[in-house]
Amino acid sequence: MGRPRYQHPNVKKTKPKEGRARWYVRFRIDVLADRNRMERREQIIYLGFCDEISEKEAKKERDHKLQTVNNTPLVIQSQVLFKDLVDAYKRTFIPGLKPSAVFAKNW
Repeated sequence: MGRPRYQHPNVKKTKPKEGRARWYVRFRIDVLADRNRMERREQIIYLGFCDEISEKEAKKERDHKLQTVNNTPLVIQSQVLFKDLVDAYKRTFIPGLKPSAVFAKNW
């Protein structure tokens, strides 16, 4: 098993085309692609408008937002559909019950 990844991206500034410039960071998160494969996807977090917060404040906000990214457990959470969980439960747990317990719960 590899070591955990730690991300500390630079705070960047958008180029104002039709509005105000904003501070942002780009990082990668692991997502479940299919049952046995994970992939990394890039995500952008906007920290605030440049005329409202300074770069130092944007860096503090970046550190606060990336705490959850850098401290995630190795198990991917909340990426399994509930219906898949129920199907796995019915396949593995229900066959081990007595018939009276199965019919009492009105499955």
